[in-house]
Amino acid sequence: MESKQEINAVEPRINVYFVVVGEEYSKEYLSKKLNLVPSRFRTKDDWPETIKNWPVHNPNLPDKYKPRTVWEISTGYDECWAVKLQLKKLLQKLEGKEVVINQLRKELNLSTHIQVSIETTGNFPEVYLDPESIEFLVKIDASIGFVFFLPT
Repeated sequence: MESKQEINAVEPRINVYFVVVGEEYSKEYLSKKLNLVPSRFRTKDDWPETIKNWPVHNPNLPDKYKPRTVWEISTGYDECWAVKLQLKKLLQKLEGKEVVINQLRKELNLSTHIQVSIETTGNFPEVYLDPESIEFLVKIDASIGFVFFLPT
């Protein structure tokens, strides 16, 4: 009979963000329309001076690095072995709001993104997205990115 070995590995910590980026828009307006309170909100004025004054400090700064207004919600970091579980937590908050998200995207010229941040000591989680999650991201035209933080 085969004995089971206990795994004494430290679980990775995963945080998933839904990020809305645009030139300038009202935190209150977006929050009211989505019926959600953001975990974080940043206007152009909240960026460091070198970014805010990019024409002086770096006239060739690509558009994606220029200061923008950013509204986001997140799951917060949880110990988890699968990205899809944290992603599901976040998408449940957005479920049924696809039409509103797309209306806001068009009205305010916004872009939407999902950011997955993974903190690990070397034990990597399963990075798998199920078809339902992918379909939802397509419906709201959201890109998805993954960032791994490893100890130094």
